[in-house]
Amino acid sequence: MKTARKGMLLRASIHFCIIFMMISGVALSADRDVIIVFHKPVGLSEKELVRSYDGMAKKDFHLIPAISARLSEENISKMKNSPAVAYIVDDSVYRAADEYTSSWGIQHIGSQDGT
Repeated sequence: MKTARKGMLLRASIHFCIIFMMISGVALSADRDVIIVFHKPVGLSEKELVRSYDGMAKKDFHLIPAISARLSEENISKMKNSPAVAYIVDDSVYRAADEYTSSWGIQHIGSQDGT
């Protein structure tokens, strides 16, 4: 009875480890949203270049020669070496803080009027 229980526990542990490793591998190969900036204006050849790296073009820009796309980490690294690509950056939104919070302030220097 104890041997059967140990065997079942061992099999369950092995299955858990295998599933965990598979999930970790999927997380490592996740796609990333990026902006690909080219040396010349975006045309069919630039869009085809993104597709050739299994990328999914989402939007092309007209003021700058760039495409917003989704690519795997591996293909981002490969595409950076393309002579047509100037650079690749994350497609992220950055916001300025609403308010500046000083950790030191006027009170600590002994000035009442700020001068």
